Amino acid sequence: MMSHRFYYYDFKAGQGHTYQACRHYFDKQLRIMPRVLMNVSEISLKTTIFGSIYKSPILIATSACHCLAHIDGEVATARAATETQCIYTYN
Repeated sequence: MMSHRFYYYDFKAGQGHTYQACRHYFDKQLRIMPRVLMNVSEISLKTTIFGSIYKSPILIATSACHCLAHIDGEVATARAATETQCIYTYN
């Protein structure tokens, strides 16, 4: 990815306080607690949102400048969301 494109995605607004707080939370406070002695041979992330079933609870939020990452821009993002059965929000 070209440096100006990478900069857009990596940029931390202002003095980066929100970014730093999120990194601190993720690195220090967020803990994933494994469930021991549980059957994990069949795991599903399926979720139901407003009556529709999705493969996972992950969604793609509204953002700008998709064309920096892919030539087809938002259309490519919408296609990827459809292919992965992911929620794609837009406004």
